[in-house]
Amino acid sequence: MKKKFIALLAICPLISFAQEESQKQIAPLSKWEVGFAPGISIRTDGEFYSEFSGLFCTNTTLLRNVGNVQLGIGVPFNFLINDIWEALPQLIVNRTFNAKHVYFYVGGAAGYASRQYILSEYMFTYENRSSRGYVLGLQGGLVHKLGKHLALNAEVALRSTQYWNNRITVDMGFEGPLRRTETHQFFEASAVGSFGLRYRFN
Repeated sequence: MKKKFIALLAICPLISFAQEESQKQIAPLSKWEVGFAPGISIRTDGEFYSEFSGLFCTNTTLLRNVGNVQLGIGVPFNFLINDIWEALPQLIVNRTFNAKHVYFYVGGAAGYASRQYILSEYMFTYENRSSRGYVLGLQGGLVHKLGKHLALNAEVALRSTQYWNNRITVDMGFEGPLRRTETHQFFEASAVGSFGLRYRFN
């Protein structure tokens, strides 16, 4: 029994040393990160009875790492068909899981949604086609550290967007233009995949 106790005392410092060395190899996350990532969004539009469509998107982020929690803001821009674009500024909260050369994260986001219809096939009928609303979602991804500052970022996100707009309909009749205002509401769900770069600094 005494020999076992002595052997245990001898092993404990070695285990502690190995754990300390392992922790040294995993560098802590930088305090701040700035990212830019282009991607593709696949969405179903509740306005058109679950018709699926794809679009090009970009996402710019500013993130602050506090321990294993990541806080920040993101500004995705989506470019839809028919010269329609939307901006979705949102607050981001992630939980990070750090490893030697990469870290993983999962989290949620919530923010404001704005859509502008620059041109459309209805341009002679609708005088105003802008929409406002909110966006909610979940995201997960990984960041691969290339060096002290640069890193690659891959992310998959699910987003739910609710929109309202006031459409001014202009009907060209025999007695002149007749304007009618309509309040319209619609919902969209989307899956977004993006791949880009992050710059990490303290």
